[in-house]
Amino acid sequence: MAVIRTIGKAVCGALFAIFLGLALTTMGMINLTSHDTIKPLASGLVSNQLESAATSQQLSQVLDDAKQQCQGRNTISAPVQGINLTVKCSDIISATPQDVPNIVADSIVEQTINKTYSCEPVSCLMTLQGSDRAFYIFSSAFNDFLKMIVNVLWVATALSGAGYWFAMQGLPSRLKGFGITLIVVGIPYFITNFLLASMIPLMLPPQLSSIQPIISQMIGQMSNNFLYALIAGVALLVGGITLGLLTKRKKK
Repeated sequence: MAVIRTIGKAVCGALFAIFLGLALTTMGMINLTSHDTIKPLASGLVSNQLESAATSQQLSQVLDDAKQQCQGRNTISAPVQGINLTVKCSDIISATPQDVPNIVADSIVEQTINKTYSCEPVSCLMTLQGSDRAFYIFSSAFNDFLKMIVNVLWVATALSGAGYWFAMQGLPSRLKGFGITLIVVGIPYFITNFLLASMIPLMLPPQLSSIQPIISQMIGQMSNNFLYALIAGVALLVGGITLGLLTKRKKK
């Protein structure tokens, strides 16, 4: 019985750590690929590219042409960077030439994020190539897929956690066991912070240095999940040790 309990504790503990780590990572990916996170970052990048590629005279001409096309219409369409771009005329009518890059960028990003794919999620990741795969990873379709996956991971975490709980004996041992496991799961917090402090500034080219604060914020949000696990682990470990000492004193 003791051998079975030991094996069960090792297996369930390992599965609990793996599933919890995957769930926290997936939660971070959900935040990273959410509409509210992706759109400001991507729109800023596209807008900067458009501003650097067009003169103020060209922007004025584009806006004048767009306003003419908008007469009697709610939207207009035009091919831009390989995308059949649809822009609301309500945004065009009140715009200035300086607003054109932002309007175009927002429309490009919005249509890219909300693009529908005929392939299944795993198939899309396997078959799409180059920029198409990158666009899919940051699409709402992939974000929805991650939300489905994380629900499965949380169920697996709960089941393996229950097995881990029953495989251990005594509340102090259980608290210490879960505490140590959560501390191990929380170790990536230090890795992500190392990336923020050391690697990202070196990896970003000078022309993209303006987005470093945004990327740092995105990764920082992801690392917070592991920080919470780390804090909870330390609290449980301290609680388990303290409770164990108090229990021993009472027995004496």
